[in-house]
Amino acid sequence: MTATHITNARIFDGAQPLDATTFTLEGGAVTAVGASDTPRDAEIVDAKGGFPLPGLIDSHVHPRWTPA
Repeated sequence: MTATHITNARIFDGAQPLDATTFTLEGGAVTAVGASDTPRDAEIVDAKGGFPLPGLIDSHVHPRWTPA
């Protein structure tokens, strides 16, 4: 399984955004955040200061509404 090592990312942990953070993804899960060793076969991606998103939920819906 190949790991992806993301560098220069802004991470929001619920309190304060963390600038210039590094994290590693393996098998679709975050396995390390902060200073960590880059796995030997990892793909390295520069986030260029952006906020990586773990996934998006399609919450734009138009429920069918019928007046009572």
